[in-house]
Amino acid sequence: MIRPQPPDIAIVIPARNEAARIADCLTALAGQVSERVRVILVVNNTTDGTAGLARKVASGNGINLSVLECTLAAHEGVGTARRMGCDHALRTMPGLRSLLTTDADCIVAPDWIARNLAHLDEADAVCGRIEPMASETEILVRV
Repeated sequence: MIRPQPPDIAIVIPARNEAARIADCLTALAGQVSERVRVILVVNNTTDGTAGLARKVASGNGINLSVLECTLAAHEGVGTARRMGCDHALRTMPGLRSLLTTDADCIVAPDWIARNLAHLDEADAVCGRIEPMASETEILVRV
């Protein structure tokens, strides 16, 4: 009997009060994940239902999801949350080969995981372009 390979790809997503957007974020990943992928959602200082909704969406879409809920100090932010998720992946995934990250208010491309992995075969780090969700564009224009 062939045993499935343990997850060796982690996707870290920091989230704070993202109940309105987390379903779209995770659904965009759903068609790309396999048994090799674990999504680590770091929910910090949240007063909405981000964590519960994420669990529901992940369960319905076959996403291996770990949710870390935490409260960060006022001087800490998304960088601290992202670092906590990366540290968690490094501690709990002994076969970790690739560490990807996105934000809870982003919708990744349908081939985002595959393209990142292909680039990581050639380079140690990969950065990419992001486009805001259409509903977020108006907010950016007002700033």
